[in-house]
Amino acid sequence: MQNNKYIVVVAHPDDEILWASSICEKASKVIICFSDDEDSEKTSKGRKIFSKNAPDNFYFLNIKEPAQKGFNLINKKSHIRNCISDLSFKKIKKDLARLIDCQNVYSHNYWGEYGHPQHILIHLAVRSVCKEKTIKFKMFSYFNLRTFLVRNYYLRKNHVIVERKKVSKKLFYFLKNKYIKSNCWTFPESYSPPNYEYFYLINQKKRSNCSSKNKITGIYIFWGQLHYNLNLKQISVKKFRFLFLILFIDLALMPFYFLKYIFKKKFFIKKNVMCKKIIDNQPK
Repeated sequence: MQNNKYIVVVAHPDDEILWASSICEKASKVIICFSDDEDSEKTSKGRKIFSKNAPDNFYFLNIKEPAQKGFNLINKKSHIRNCISDLSFKKIKKDLARLIDCQNVYSHNYWGEYGHPQHILIHLAVRSVCKEKTIKFKMFSYFNLRTFLVRNYYLRKNHVIVERKKVSKKLFYFLKNKYIKSNCWTFPESYSPPNYEYFYLINQKKRSNCSSKNKITGIYIFWGQLHYNLNLKQISVKKFRFLFLILFIDLALMPFYFLKYIFKKKFFIKKNVMCKKIIDNQPK
């Protein structure tokens, strides 16, 4: 294994530039685990198109997305057990053990950025392979309103070494445009990356270095499209007083998302009722 090389492992196509656009260009491998999305035929087709035109250092495992849904709001051991017991976990671990041949690996964090169960599954698989091979595992630093508590709980328990990397905006927009053209970009189109990204190397053998005086810098991502329209996309956070202001701003816009959801649901029900009436009134 070569010490100066590293690998990036992510769950889905476009995760690599959303969470690690600062390190993908020089990575010896960017491994993307999942491909087919049962909920979206359009996304599945788009991912296949993208994979044919992807950079040379991209590797696709083409594993079907597991059926895990929902988000992790608090630190539950049952949630971790569900990820490990998923049928795809063993296959991903086996494939990664074969492909990982560097001393440094970057992947999703313990809280799944915004709580995505498939991100957590990949985190656990990569962490397990790295432990077995005794190589360094470094996590992405992104988090949001859903995962704020889980992140703080995890970091407080561990000794964290922080890396800072400058984002390649050129690579980000190049790949983002490719994903959009392939119809498989899964984030709001108005999203733009930060200037710098942070990565965490966890040393569980050392005493925790996260305290009230020593906060761990991370990147907070705002909730969704309405925030992005107001130019609230992501922000680097270290001081918790500042973070509570960000959380307040994020929560303040929640009622608008709730109303939008209610409106869409009522409109969908009304549309279905009207369609049913039209079908029932047709002559048999």
